[in-house]
Amino acid sequence: MNRKEFLSRVSTGLASFRIDDVSVTFRDHTAQGAGTLELSDNRFGLKLRLAEGVPVPDFRGGVLTRKDFGSAHGVIEHDLKFEVKNLPPYQQHSISNGASTLHYLVDAIELSPNGSDTQTYDQVREMLRRLESAEPQETASAAAEKKEEASDAKRRTGLLGTNR
Repeated sequence: MNRKEFLSRVSTGLASFRIDDVSVTFRDHTAQGAGTLELSDNRFGLKLRLAEGVPVPDFRGGVLTRKDFGSAHGVIEHDLKFEVKNLPPYQQHSISNGASTLHYLVDAIELSPNGSDTQTYDQVREMLRRLESAEPQETASAAAEKKEEASDAKRRTGLLGTNR
């Protein structure tokens, strides 16, 4: 899935995506797994199915401070890398067939840049400048030199009598 397809599906208002290689990091723990990223009511819901043997972190409720927030990153639909900053603690924990799933509410995700998106404006300008300078450009002196060579060649052929 590319960025354009993702944004198109998100713009419909309801969407669900497979996420893999997810890592959720808080001050006192890190959890890895896979799951789904769902959009509804203009919010993302991240459901993270923990890898086998990964312990469920303690639930944090009540008043949260900045240090209670974490981050997450992973891959949407096998191709599109994403990152979540300021991830609040999980809202719900469920167990199905022995596998633990943590449910997070997410206000925003960032799609990782790819291709020329990874370059700064200065890098793009520099690349364009190099491309332009690599193109063969004829300077005024080079054009005059070519014209002189052509007229010299014409005079030489005229001297030999081949010029008609």
